[in-house]
Amino acid sequence: MVGKPQPAIRWFKDGAEIPGVTDEVLRIKYESDKLITYTCEGSNSEGSQNVVFKVNNKEPPEVIDWLMRVANDSTVHVLAGDPVSLNCPAKGVPDPTQMWQKDGADIPLEGSQIELQEDGKFLTIPAANESDAGVYECIVENPSGKLTLRYKVEIDEPVKFSNESEAENFDPELESYIEKISASPGETVTLQCPMVGKPQPNITWYREDPMEFERVPIEGATENQLTIEVTEDSVGYVCVGSNPHGNLEKQFQITPPTLPKLNDPTEKKIRVKPDEDFSLDCSIEAPNAETTVKWLKNEQPLTSDGSKVIASEDGYTLNVTKADINSDPGEYRCVVENPSGNISKSFSVEKVVPSKWSTWTEWTSCNCRARVQFRNRFCQYNNGSLVAPSDRSQCPGEAVQMRPCDDDCDSEWTPFGEWSPCSVTCGDGVRIRTRRCRDPTVKPCTGEETEREPCNIMPCPENQLACETGMMMNNATGECEDIDECSGMYFNDCTIRQICVNTIGSYECLCPAGFATHRFKKKCLDINECTRGTHKCSHECVNTRGSYECKCPKGMTLDSDKRTCRES
Repeated sequence: MVGKPQPAIRWFKDGAEIPGVTDEVLRIKYESDKLITYTCEGSNSEGSQNVVFKVNNKEPPEVIDWLMRVANDSTVHVLAGDPVSLNCPAKGVPDPTQMWQKDGADIPLEGSQIELQEDGKFLTIPAANESDAGVYECIVENPSGKLTLRYKVEIDEPVKFSNESEAENFDPELESYIEKISASPGETVTLQCPMVGKPQPNITWYREDPMEFERVPIEGATENQLTIEVTEDSVGYVCVGSNPHGNLEKQFQITPPTLPKLNDPTEKKIRVKPDEDFSLDCSIEAPNAETTVKWLKNEQPLTSDGSKVIASEDGYTLNVTKADINSDPGEYRCVVENPSGNISKSFSVEKVVPSKWSTWTEWTSCNCRARVQFRNRFCQYNNGSLVAPSDRSQCPGEAVQMRPCDDDCDSEWTPFGEWSPCSVTCGDGVRIRTRRCRDPTVKPCTGEETEREPCNIMPCPENQLACETGMMMNNATGECEDIDECSGMYFNDCTIRQICVNTIGSYECLCPAGFATHRFKKKCLDINECTRGTHKCSHECVNTRGSYECKCPKGMTLDSDKRTCRES
């Protein structure tokens, strides 16, 4: 500005004077994308004049160059379980917004382990898993432009065995997986090397040369299994799986089949009382210097201390003195090993848990036929579970009581049925009709079940003898023949639950399995196998008509034999 006298210069920013600035030129630094008004005022004694500047700064989004070159459209490999951190530092005027997408869709943060930090500048996953694999895009945008930073995340895995059973082959002393195979020369053996990983591991097979102490690669063997024919020189093989995250090795030792043999291979269950001594026997046939035995308790090594736990001189018997029922019970196992392999035997040592009788149940209703009623009680542990019959040493006495009863048991007869045919075809005979007691569960009805009366169809011809009871005359032959009372054409007085068996001149009424014949009358009474002790239930017996059922206490289930209870 010019004027006479020379005008004084003052600067204002959004109406507020900028102190100390009197030059005609104002240098500013763009610090905001907002609209800012700068005013230049020149004044002298003759008046004043203003010039207004309106300033607005905008820059499109920008990502650090080196990060763009290295990371954009790149693949990030991370092991499962490791953290993932994706960066998206950007600048622009106004400050850009940052939004993340996975596989083209917005990332739902709620219920996800994915976290966004510093307004989206960082995406983190604390422990990556297979579901976190995919293409991640950071979309940076402001009014001046848009930019996308892309990562492809792949979740890798180191080489591992595909089945958990391989853990049994781990030798902690050698820190190696060693599978011992028993095979004779001439046998065909398939060696399994079930290794997986991401990327898929490369498999290499080697044959161990015992003379040169080296491993010789087997050309062309790259699969997870190798089939070989055992020879005298077949001593050892090795498979090695490798990927960028490491190697895994498994050794195979092939030996002739001469495993140790236990004298008694049966697994044992031992119950001990406080301060009681117990012994575990793991003796074998024909022990030798190459055979060793070790003891484990709950799969942890167990050694002889010479006082509490004492092993025999050869190590095959373990003696425990003065049992502490709080610490000594557990799962014991002996492992017998020789150069051909090993065998083991398990012992389950349990403490004797205090048990006692439950209170008696209510008396059953009166069995009107037998005129008895029952009640029972159960031997149970303090926690309420039932004790097996073989372990009832702490429950002396009987589990079932029986007493006579004479309750009022009403029953009534059905009407008599039709008369049977006469027992003979000529001469004096007899015919029968019967009735049934309506309720077979109550005491017998008063009176007879069968009614008989004489009959005479016609006189017998002269010189013809009458047939005995149970026989009838064959008019064609003139001979007496047996009547089959069980055929249905003639009457028999077997009850509906009895089995009729014809005999010469008569018949028998037999009872089916689970029933017994009444001592005085031809009736079948149910056999209560539970009270007689003839059942085979390991725990609770429940009588049913003609049989019985076995029940198990809480926490146990009935085995396939329908008799034995086992833990669920």
